[in-house]
Formats: sequence, structure tokens, C-alpha cells
Amino acid sequence: MANFRGTAFLSHLIRLPKTLTVGLIDATIHSAKDNLESGLVTRAEDIRPPTAISSLSPKSRGFKALNQLPLPKGITFHSIMGDKGHSDTPDSSDGVVPYWSSHIESVESELIVPSNHSVPERQDTSEEISRILFLHLKKENILRPSDLFEPCLARSTQ
Repeated sequence: MANFRGTAFLSHLIRLPKTLTVGLIDATIHSAKDNLESGLVTRAEDIRPPTAISSLSPKSRGFKALNQLPLPKGITFHSIMGDKGHSDTPDSSDGVVPYWSSHIESVESELIVPSNHSVPERQDTSEEISRILFLHLKKENILRPSDLFEPCLARSTQ
């Protein structure tokens, strides 16, 4: 007797709640262990399931693992970050993310914009993104300087 074509799909669908539950429990146990070992919490009853915010802690296991990975070869990276107006890099912050957390050594350019965490809303951010896009279009010979008005490409790499 032939199997119904949807049997495999239904089998996966039936097991999905268990799979998700086991995955959540596993992530919670690892997070709790990491929190206790790192000193983020001192009592077992203070342990909470992992959240998007807790995963951004420099002490979280995921953050540590990502921070050790090198940037992929062949891809050019640029950084645009905010400084809330104190101009005290490397101790600056956009009010949410400190400079040390967003700074990456091996980027082609880095622009610090006088802004809070709303950097994408600023005009100078838009101009920098245009500059970067034009650089890449020229590098790939997709755009000739005479094709369009070219933004100022003279910004120095910091």
C-alpha cells in the first residue's frame, strides 16, 4: 500500500511543538548556566529565559562567539555610528550602544555622526550611504562618473 504524500509533512508538523519546546528548554538551560557562570545573576531564582536584549550582553555566549569570527573575505565593510555629542571617542555613545561595542577594526571607513541612537534619520548618514554606494558602483565598473551626479567621494577614511 502506498504512503500518503503528505505523511512526512504531517509527521514533522505533529512533532513541531515538541521540537520547539525542547529547543527553548535547551536554550534556556544554556543561558541560565552562562548567566550563573558569568556573574550576571547570583541566585538561580533570578534566571530568566534568554531574550533579544540579554543576547547583546558582552558576557553572553552568542555574543562572545560572534565577536571571535573574522569578517568574511571579499566583502567591504563600513561603519556609521552615533555620538551623543560628547565627542569623546573611544568613550562615546549614542545613548544606547557604546562606541567600543560598535567599533570594528577592519572596516574600510568609519563615520561618527553627532547623533543619538537615531543615526539612520540624519541627513549626513544618508549622504555617507550614498558616498559608499557610489564607491562600490565605481569599483565594480557599474557606474561611470559621468552617468549621474556623484556625491563627494573625498571623505577620508578614519
